[in-house]
Amino acid sequence: MINSFMTNIDPQKQIEEIRNSISKSEQQFDNWVREENQKIENLKKEGMSLPKEGKKKIQQLKKQEEELKIEKKSINKENKEIQQTKEEINKLTKTKTEKLKQNIELNENIQKQRTILQERKIVIQNKEQIQQLKEKELQDTLDKYQTWLGLNFKRMNGNKLRIILTQIDPQDHSREFYFTVRIDRTSRYIVEECEPILPSLKELVNNLNKTNDFSLFVRKMRKKFKETC
Repeated sequence: MINSFMTNIDPQKQIEEIRNSISKSEQQFDNWVREENQKIENLKKEGMSLPKEGKKKIQQLKKQEEELKIEKKSINKENKEIQQTKEEINKLTKTKTEKLKQNIELNENIQKQRTILQERKIVIQNKEQIQQLKEKELQDTLDKYQTWLGLNFKRMNGNKLRIILTQIDPQDHSREFYFTVRIDRTSRYIVEECEPILPSLKELVNNLNKTNDFSLFVRKMRKKFKETC
C-alpha cells in the first residue's frame, strides 16, 4: 500500500481525499444501520403476530446487520492503514528535507573553501612575481657592476647567490671579499655569509629591505669591505 501512495503526484492530498470519503461512507452506513435497527425493533414489537414472511425478513435484516458490522471493521482497518501510510510519508518527507539542508550546507562549505584556496593562490602568485622581479633586479645589478667593480657571482645550492668583490685591497687586488644572499618566501633579502665579517651588516640588510635598492647595497658593502683593509 505504501508504494502505491508514494507513486502518486500528491500523496498527501490523496490521503485526505480517501479519509474524507471513508468518513462520509461511515456516516451513511451508521444512518442506514440505525434505520434498519429501528425497523427490526418495530418488527420485534409485533411479536408472534408476525407472519412467517415477516420473521424471515427479520432474520435477513439481522444477517445484513452482521455483514455490515464486518464491513465496518474492514473500513476501520483500512482507515488505520491509511493513517500509518500518512505517518510514513511524513517521516520520509522530513528525512528528505534534512538531507536537502545538509547538501545545501555542504555545497556552501565547498564553495567557501574554493574561494579561500583561490585567494591563497593569488597571494602566492603575487609573491612569486615580486620575488622574480627582485631576482631580475639583482641579476641586472650584478651584470652592471661585474665589469668595472671587479664583481663576480656564483650560484649556490638553495637558490642562493654569492657575490664576490675584488680590487678592494690595495695590497692584493685579487683578494676576494664576498657575501651570500637569498630571497625568502616573504620577498625579503637574507644575507647568510659575509667574509670578512662586517659589524654593520645587520643594519645594511635592514636598509636594503626597506629600500629594495640592491645596487646601493652592493656599493655600501664594497665600501665597508674596503674599510677593513
